[in-house]
Amino acid sequence: MRLMAVGMSVGFSLIGLGAVGTAHAATPADAAVQETTTAVEGPVQEIVSTVTGTMGNNGWYTSDVTVAWSFTDPKVAANVVEGTCENRTLSYDTIGETFTCVLTTSWGVALSKSVTIRRDATAPVLAVGRPDPIVLHDSVTADTSASDATSGVDTAGCDPVLTSTVGYSTLTCTAVDLAGNQASAGMRYPVVAPFGSFTAPLLSTAAVRSGSQIRVMFTLRDVNGSLSQADAQTLASNGQVRVVLTATADGSGEPLASALCKWDKRASAFACAPRTPKLDAASITNPYFITVQETGPGQDDWFAAPNLDGAAGEPGNSLPVELR
Repeated sequence: MRLMAVGMSVGFSLIGLGAVGTAHAATPADAAVQETTTAVEGPVQEIVSTVTGTMGNNGWYTSDVTVAWSFTDPKVAANVVEGTCENRTLSYDTIGETFTCVLTTSWGVALSKSVTIRRDATAPVLAVGRPDPIVLHDSVTADTSASDATSGVDTAGCDPVLTSTVGYSTLTCTAVDLAGNQASAGMRYPVVAPFGSFTAPLLSTAAVRSGSQIRVMFTLRDVNGSLSQADAQTLASNGQVRVVLTATADGSGEPLASALCKWDKRASAFACAPRTPKLDAASITNPYFITVQETGPGQDDWFAAPNLDGAAGEPGNSLPVELR
C-alpha cells in the first residue's frame, strides 16, 4: 500500500496480492473469469420443445411427429443431475399423447415442461350404396356412410346421381375427417328403363322353326309410367335396346341369336326380329328364351330390362320359345 498526500487530500489505490503475497495489477483476464462465473450462477433456465410433423386441420398432425427438447441456456444440459428429456417420435394415431421433460440441475433447480400431440394420419372409412334398380328419370341420391376412429368425420357426400340416360354411369363419393384426411370411392350404377309388356304378335310361348325369324314387340317404362316417344326413339336410334335368344330365362350366357330393336311409332312399341340358329333335331334343347336387354350409349355392357311388377324369382321380361 502506498500513501500519498497532496495538500489536504488523501487518496488510496489498492493493488491485488499475488499467490505468494506479492503485489500485481488487475488484468483483463481476471475480469473475464468473473463474468463467466456470474453467468453460470444465474442462467435463464427454460425448457424449449420443438415439434416437427405435418400439421393438418384443427390442430391435428397427419404424419409421424417428433418432439425434441432444448434449453434457452445450453449449459443447462451439461448440469443435469437427475431426470430425462429424450427426443420422442409419435408414429400412431391418438386423440392426445402427452410428452414431458422433467429434470433437476446441479444448481438444485427442478425444471419441467409438457407438450400434448394429437395425431390422425388415417383416412376415414367410406361406404357407398345405391337404390337398386335406378329407374330412368327417377330422383335418387347415393347412400353414403363414413366413420373416423380418431378425429371424427367432418364432411361426407357424393356427386349427383344422373338418371336421364339408360346405361351405366359413375359417380364419386368423398369423406373428409377433422384432421383433413380424405377418402374417396367410386360407384358404377345402371339406369334402367323397366320392362313393360310383350305385345302382339308374340304374347306367350311360341313354337318356331329353327333358322327362321321371330317377330317380337314390347314396351318399356320410366319412373312416370310409359316411356315417352322421344326417349323411346333415342334408345332405338342409339342401338341401346335388343332381344337375345338364350338357353336361360334371365338372358345370361352366350346368345344363340340377337337383334337390335327399332321403335314402331304407330304401335308405340319396340320391334325386333332375331333369326333363330339353324339346328338339327339332336342339337335342340328346348326351351329357349327371348329376353329384352338394354345398354348405355356406345357401351357394350348389356343387362336385362327388369320387370319391376314380376313375381319374386320370375324374370318376367322373357318369353319361352320352342325350336323345331
